[in-house]
Amino acid sequence: MNKTSLYILPAGVSGFLRENENTKIQFDHQLFLKASNSENLCENLLLSHIDLLEKEANKSYMFAYYVRQDLPDLIVFCNKYFPIVAFSEVLDEHNQPQENPFPDNHFCDLKSLNSVFEPDFKVLDKSYLTTKVDADDEENSKKVSQLTNYEFSEFSFWQPQIIGDILFNDWEKNPA
Repeated sequence: MNKTSLYILPAGVSGFLRENENTKIQFDHQLFLKASNSENLCENLLLSHIDLLEKEANKSYMFAYYVRQDLPDLIVFCNKYFPIVAFSEVLDEHNQPQENPFPDNHFCDLKSLNSVFEPDFKVLDKSYLTTKVDADDEENSKKVSQLTNYEFSEFSFWQPQIIGDILFNDWEKNPA
C-alpha cells in the first residue's frame, strides 16, 4: 500500500465549508507557479500556460498546461486551497489549449514530475484520484472522513463520482 492511498482529504478541500464561508487558502500560490516553471521539468514538456483562476470563484483548482511532443498534452492540477497536485493527460489529441483549456482528460501517474512538486505539494496518484466516492466502502469513507457536513450536503447535489471530482471541481459556491 502506498502513502497516497492513506491520504485523508482535509476539511474544505472541495471549496465548501458552510453557508457564506469560504475555505481559507493554506499555501502560497507562487509555489505552484515556481514548480510549474521549474528547470527540473522533463525536457519534452513545453509550458503552454498557467492559470491561477483567481477570478473564478467557483473553481477549486488552478492548473498548468503543457504541450508534449509525440505524447498527449499534460495538465497539472493544483487544489486552490491546499497544496495538492495531480497530473492528467489530455484525451483530445487535436486540442488547442488557448481555445479549450479544459479538454477531456484523465488522471495519470508521472513519477518524473513528482520530485518537482513534492517538496511543497502532496502529489496524488491516479489510483487515489479515481477512487469511487462510496460511503458504504470503509476504506473510501476514511479518505473523506475529515470533510465537513456542509461538504457532504453539497456532494448530494453535485454527486462527485471520484475523489478527483471533490478536489478539482467548478461547482457553484456562495460568495462570502
